[in-house]
Amino acid sequence: MPIRTTNVSYEEFNDRLLSLLKLVEGVKTKIYADSADIPKITIGIGFNIEVNIWREVILMYKVGILQYTDLENNIYTLANILGKQSQSMQTLINTTSKEIKNKIDEYRIDNKIQKNTYQTGKNPNQNMINLQKDLNTILQNNIKIYNKNPENTNQKLNENMVFELADDEAIEVKKIINT
Repeated sequence: MPIRTTNVSYEEFNDRLLSLLKLVEGVKTKIYADSADIPKITIGIGFNIEVNIWREVILMYKVGILQYTDLENNIYTLANILGKQSQSMQTLINTTSKEIKNKIDEYRIDNKIQKNTYQTGKNPNQNMINLQKDLNTILQNNIKIYNKNPENTNQKLNENMVFELADDEAIEVKKIINT
């Protein structure tokens, strides 16, 4: 069977790739352990949150300092978007990211992460449910600290924010990561 080629724009290629990834990976709003022999904690459309940059991208997106349009025209990079933020915002992102990674490592050391474990479905995994709660608590506690800083009086964040991605958020983050 001959291979047929098609000329498509970059945007159309990315849209098709995103559709394929959504079909293969699915879109998970909550964290889960993937199918690797040494499973990685993942969210959205296969975002390995054990990788610093992906965790930071999700956090920057969740607190509203990063959108796809910021990167789309190559005007900004992730580093200079975070660098333009206040010291307290940079601390929020960096501290939360580090604490999330430490919590995941703690679960791994305690052997609480098994491959192909989810929070939903026929066999919800209690360790994944507990880890999700722990990550949400880390984010919420750090937001409370951020909100108490007098320089953030006019930039308060939602103290009930959770480390989860709705379908549309996962798609937006995927676009950011692909940029």
